[in-house]
Amino acid sequence: ALQQLTVNFKRRRALTDLCSLGQGLKELVAMQRLALTFEHCSWLTDLSSLGQGLKELVAFRQLALDFRNCDQLTDMSLFGQGLKELAALQQLTLKLHHCSRRTDLSSLGRGLKQLVSLQQLAVDFGYCNDLFDVS
Repeated sequence: ALQQLTVNFKRRRALTDLCSLGQGLKELVAMQRLALTFEHCSWLTDLSSLGQGLKELVAFRQLALDFRNCDQLTDMSLFGQGLKELAALQQLTLKLHHCSRRTDLSSLGRGLKQLVSLQQLAVDFGYCNDLFDVS
């Protein structure tokens, strides 16, 4: 069974929806390490389907997501809810650098609070000038 996956979607400006990816992730129940790069995916707006897929991966140990310069990204609510289901997650890296429309990360904060096994956390909010809630 697949335990480690790295996928680079960098500069796929036409990428607007992660529905198929979210559905596919649900099937990878033995997955322990995942790294996804969406840097400069200019039209990506919603991470809800990714969050729905992630919550099924209970064996997860390491997760790295790169959304740098995804300047249309606005909705992370279901993504945060999906995170809280990853009870075995030990290492999380989130790069949200220059996600200028992202203003409310409260659901992300609530999801992070539930990660009882988390040992390493790195989050980059550089140049997120309108960010107001990271509780």
